[in-house]
Amino acid sequence: MLKLLKSIYRGVLIKMVRKRNVQSATKIFAILEEIAKSDGSLKITEIAKKLNYPLSTTHRFLASMMDLGYIVQNSDNGEYSLGVKLLSLSGAVLHNLNLRKIAMPFLEKLQSKTGETANLVVLDSDEVLYIEKVESNAAVRVFSLIGKRAPVHATGVGKIFLADMAWPDVLKIIKTKGMKKFTENTITDIDTLMEELNKIRTKDYALDNEECEDGAMCIAAPVRNHTGKTIASISLSAPKSRFIDDKMEGWLENLKESAVDLSSMLGFVDLKLEQVD
Repeated sequence: MLKLLKSIYRGVLIKMVRKRNVQSATKIFAILEEIAKSDGSLKITEIAKKLNYPLSTTHRFLASMMDLGYIVQNSDNGEYSLGVKLLSLSGAVLHNLNLRKIAMPFLEKLQSKTGETANLVVLDSDEVLYIEKVESNAAVRVFSLIGKRAPVHATGVGKIFLADMAWPDVLKIIKTKGMKKFTENTITDIDTLMEELNKIRTKDYALDNEECEDGAMCIAAPVRNHTGKTIASISLSAPKSRFIDDKMEGWLENLKESAVDLSSMLGFVDLKLEQVD
């Protein structure tokens, strides 16, 4: 439970203590964990005593967490407990953990068929986050790390998510994150990006043509849930030297097949295919 809480609170608390020091962050984690270890609620005096914090410090942190909705106070007895808002965050964490488990056989099969590194990626805080992979056995390969983050505009997996969004939402992300140039092939023009996303919507796959890293390429496809929303992307990454036409066609076929099969496991039904049948 404590490990799960730490992973849930990490992103939220970083924002909350941006202007404070590391000791403040440590105290906030300690308060949350102390409440979690209890029967679910504690009075402020109990929290301060257990952690040996001044009442004023304890109250200040509790007030901040209440303002954010992650702590609630019982008006009758004054006890503090974890807020309902945490459910949405814990649900997101558990969803990603479950998604990794469901996706692993598809990634293993994809890597086995192609010989290249297969990745599972989600969108997190307007960036792509690599949450699972099956590494290529080749001596020369593109390394990807679980937990790695990358920009949406310069990656195949990132462009998959952008292609699923309404244009105002795409512009909002670009305005926030910018369009940093990583290589000579990085798309840094908004009109060019729009054209690229339109192509991706038609083809249902995206290409990273050395746009984030020189010498590294990838192809990516969307993973959709029961509503048709793109909730993840799977990709194949390899050195540019192995991205040749006679291989690409087979890789793309295997990638799309894996994406469709994984989406089906998550409840997605392709109505276009249903109509053809």
